[in-house]
Amino acid sequence: ILLWVHWRGSTPGKKLLSIRIVRYPQSQPVSYLNGVLRYVGYFASFIVIGLGFIMIAARKDKRGLHDLIGGTCVIREK
Repeated sequence: ILLWVHWRGSTPGKKLLSIRIVRYPQSQPVSYLNGVLRYVGYFASFIVIGLGFIMIAARKDKRGLHDLIGGTCVIREK
């Protein structure tokens, strides 16, 4: 959560892939509240037999359950 907030929405792995997490739909930096909710959303995605992660492939906006809970999305850095 600290990396998401203080590294402009990135972790080391996300930096290598040139992606970052932002608030949806404003594309503003992630707040602590967004980070905590997204982190909790990872557990919710896992608990439902991973369907929260599988839904990323099915949705047009490519947001998983953790993104919906956290009010975030992943974007490519330019």
